[in-house]
Amino acid sequence: MSATGLGRNRTPKARDVRDQLTQVESMLGQAAKETGEKASNLFSQVEAKLRSATDAVQELQEDAISRARAAGRVADDYVSDNPWQMIGVAAAVGFLAGALLSRR
Repeated sequence: MSATGLGRNRTPKARDVRDQLTQVESMLGQAAKETGEKASNLFSQVEAKLRSATDAVQELQEDAISRARAAGRVADDYVSDNPWQMIGVAAAVGFLAGALLSRR
């Protein structure tokens, strides 16, 4: 899959990763055409770019995990503080799902 097929990311870090992977693809194409010292230098540059992209992806992953945990805590607190409202919402969703399924 090409780096440009990663989708439209909204964060600067994600765009940076996408740009680095695009550069890596370009460098690998150049390295395939070269031999000797120049190819070795290009492969070293590719390795550095891949390390940088990997670090950025790990940071994005850690950020996503921490946001998901925070959202889970907020949802858990809300459900704990409002159990009857959540029971009502669950009953309403169950009723709607049953009504829609019974029409088929």
